[in-house]
Amino acid sequence: MMLKNEVTTSFFDMVETPKSDADNLYECFTKCLQEKQISLTNLVGFSSDTTNVMVGEYHSVFSHLKKNLPDIVCVRCSCHMVHLAASKVCLQLPRSVEDMIRNIGSHFSSSYGRQEKLKEFQEFFKTDIHKVLLPSVTRWLSVQQCTDRILEKYDVLKAYFRETTFEDPSRTNEEILKHLENSFTKIYLEFMSYILGILNDFNTLFQSEVPLLHKLKLEVIRMLKILYSNYTKR
Repeated sequence: MMLKNEVTTSFFDMVETPKSDADNLYECFTKCLQEKQISLTNLVGFSSDTTNVMVGEYHSVFSHLKKNLPDIVCVRCSCHMVHLAASKVCLQLPRSVEDMIRNIGSHFSSSYGRQEKLKEFQEFFKTDIHKVLLPSVTRWLSVQQCTDRILEKYDVLKAYFRETTFEDPSRTNEEILKHLENSFTKIYLEFMSYILGILNDFNTLFQSEVPLLHKLKLEVIRMLKILYSNYTKR
């Protein structure tokens, strides 16, 4: 939208939909424009996350728009694409690492008593008092914060789960302790923290309220060079 020769963005509308398929979403979208007396031909671009229902080649909201507006441009969400890439790549790591991160987060999120007990362990180890974080189910990049917190409290958590497993030898507690005492687990966590940090820096940049589309190509190249530099000689 152009106001005073500036590109501005604004919240347009929120619509409840009975279904989430491409046909229904497209119908709701066009109906919303009609109610506000906005011609569909005014659209020059379309941007969304990268799900098939939104931007799939053959049957999506964008493919419906393309039939009526052959010249419309689709700009996929770069942040969502980076998230998907991170999710896909991390599947190559042992599943036990992700399970441990989520199990540790769940262990503390559901019990105030456990949080207080962890606080006592942190005081004993003379470390800063911080909560253990629970990663988002839908946002893989949130795992970095959880990973960093586990690394920060690694010795504290090992001591905590040794005592907890002795007092309550449940299967989950035993599995968490087994992975914490595995020397390779910390190596995997360090690797995840480093790689996800690079991707999160890219994501954070493009979550700005200021339009940064002109920087997208340069930042993608910069990010790829950083990743390549870990595997190639200069």
